Amino acid sequence: RTRNVDDVAVVKEMTPEDSVRCRKENVRLVLFVEAQAMGFMHPSDIVIIMGNALDNAIEAVRQLPEEQRQVLVRITSTEHWLSMHFENPCEGQVTLKEGLPVTSKAEKEFHGYGLKSIKKSVERYEGDLQVDLEDACFKLNILIPVPQDGSGQEAASA
Repeated sequence: RTRNVDDVAVVKEMTPEDSVRCRKENVRLVLFVEAQAMGFMHPSDIVIIMGNALDNAIEAVRQLPEEQRQVLVRITSTEHWLSMHFENPCEGQVTLKEGLPVTSKAEKEFHGYGLKSIKKSVERYEGDLQVDLEDACFKLNILIPVPQDGSGQEAASA
């Protein structure tokens, strides 16, 4: 079934929390989010995708000069596709392994699971995830097909 926009209240709850965190870190958070576009998704998958993507982006820009601290989130849909785009400036070399960034943190065994979790959630909906690094900018692009049969895809999170 397709969820009503009120059913994806998790998005409404997440964004104020993230806004407060960004203000504390002097990060400009720019949101263009059609919450109803994610209505067919299980709330836990929305939290996994948005929460991890925002956490990674905010953490990355915290290291930058204040005038460069910006995170852009754009979530839109067409009749057939849900598009999720997360973008932030980044500094230094980012190494990719199997299409995902390798953590730069010292205790690697405890880090680097965020994007893997995002990828797993995206794949539940037969979607695709792509990471681009260009001109000192990190871009996470996600495309998920919108169910056409009216039943929704509501993947259960494992």
